[in-house]
Amino acid sequence: MSAVPILLADALTTVINTAQAASQLGALSFTAVRSYPDWDDDFKDLKALEVDVVPVTSAGDVVDLDTERTINSDPAVDICVRRRFEPGDKETSGAKAGRLKKTSVDPLVRLVEQIHELLSEDRFTAITLSGGFDANWLETTVRTYCDYARLRQGVFLGVVRIRYNVSKAN
Repeated sequence: MSAVPILLADALTTVINTAQAASQLGALSFTAVRSYPDWDDDFKDLKALEVDVVPVTSAGDVVDLDTERTINSDPAVDICVRRRFEPGDKETSGAKAGRLKKTSVDPLVRLVEQIHELLSEDRFTAITLSGGFDANWLETTVRTYCDYARLRQGVFLGVVRIRYNVSKAN
């Protein structure tokens, strides 16, 4: 059996891909994948739009005994929208020559917003993880719609974080 954060990330990957297949996340083409943030900082190997579903680990995460037979945790998952811009994504003339076109960035910001909305709208429905236990929504936040420092480097990064409460019988 996998760890709870991995099971949660797998389930959310399925939710996002199901919504994408049903055309609920706009016209951009992608397949979300569960991964770890082991990509290059400059995204040099990025060839297309990537949506990564990443289990979050931090020293602040708490795992408690909920009852004498259950363990309770509040794992989080980041959904990272990444894209490297091509030369055609930049203005070619005028005072804005060399700057990114709004039409290249706006759909990515909208995708981040749509993912946030998707993961917030079903907050009253528990997600059943493999292993038979339920994950109950706690919060969904946009960590960044668009990381401006990365944008100046010619890459896009938007991040949505979602946190669930999971109780697991031992």
